[in-house]
Amino acid sequence: MDKFTQFENSVFSFFPIPDQQVEKNKTATFVLSAPRSGTTLLAAMLAGHTKLFAPPELVLLPFNDMQARRNFFRHSDIGVCFLNSAIYAVMQADGCTVESARHTIQRFEENASSIQEFVSYLQHAIGSQILVMKANLECLNIKTLSYIERHFDSPRYLHLTRHPDDMVYSFAERRLNRFHLWSDLPLSACEIAESVWQINHKNILEHLGQIPDHRQCRFNFENLVQNLAAVQKVLCQFLNIDFEETLLNPYQDNQRRMIDGDLFPGELAVDHHFTGYDHVRAEMANRWKKRQISYDLSDKTWEIAKIFGYERG
Repeated sequence: MDKFTQFENSVFSFFPIPDQQVEKNKTATFVLSAPRSGTTLLAAMLAGHTKLFAPPELVLLPFNDMQARRNFFRHSDIGVCFLNSAIYAVMQADGCTVESARHTIQRFEENASSIQEFVSYLQHAIGSQILVMKANLECLNIKTLSYIERHFDSPRYLHLTRHPDDMVYSFAERRLNRFHLWSDLPLSACEIAESVWQINHKNILEHLGQIPDHRQCRFNFENLVQNLAAVQKVLCQFLNIDFEETLLNPYQDNQRRMIDGDLFPGELAVDHHFTGYDHVRAEMANRWKKRQISYDLSDKTWEIAKIFGYERG
């Protein structure tokens, strides 16, 4: 069994799969990608638009109810970040205090309320705004992605790619291999990172292969940071919203964009280095070319990367 099969079998069997069939939630937009691919930056940009509500990564979809989600995440440092992100989302949606939002989440958890109920609550609270949900972890399981179509009315998808070398280096640098979902696997940080990149994008391509073109938009991190305004105008057209200048500065109004680390110091599902910058750095697009990585990506990874326009270095 190769390392990718070992990783996928482990995650596939460990990550819970929702089995409820309920009335669909209103439409939402899902950001499909892999960790360390620019989704925090993208969400912070989109959260600045008056018509969009883009919280930090919530990881709701793999669970039947909010209690199961809490039980799954509460014993992991990284998992606690996802729990806090839901508190932040409620606080921003309701315009309430952190403590009030925490009590709201606790009610959903104690009552074992379904994920659909919680999403409905959020969508009602944000009114006419479109809910934008990051789904990095959900992409690890194709069945979880199929859940989106079953439970949301005509959802849309933003497929964000990033050069695999850059993602692997960043993943290992941030030591995301510590996450309890895969921390016990006999794989290096780079092997776990490559497995995540490969499996996520393989599943995304399979899922989006069944989705009409008008409900999906693929773009890459490199173009996003180098041609910010042009990419954001394309995304606005795709989402049927007017372009707003606030999309171009994700470092303004951190609380509105739900990236204010002061509220949950070190315990929020965003890149903790993100708020240390004050502008989008175009040079990030080619950072992978300057790195000396003593790790060779597999042929299978490069086959997928070539679909996205990435060539082996």
